Amino acid sequence: MDNVNFLKLTIESLERQFQGRQSLNRKETAKVLGIGVSTLDLRIKEGRNLPEYIKIGDAKNSRIVFTLVAIAQYLTNARQKVL
Repeated sequence: MDNVNFLKLTIESLERQFQGRQSLNRKETAKVLGIGVSTLDLRIKEGRNLPEYIKIGDAKNSRIVFTLVAIAQYLTNARQKVL
């Protein structure tokens, strides 16, 4: 399966799992990626190996969300590296 089709199927799958949602919180994103929240937090802190995210607010502990599209793109790119 090529990356375009994989991306499309991944987005559709995420939209089915999280109906009516455009973004996920850290806990939901970690579950989708198959990692722990602490691992996701470490990756956010180090700025490596994670989907693009949106930080809502300027405070150190501001809420962070990940769009479904960004998660799907990350999974597609991770799949490409494995192949």
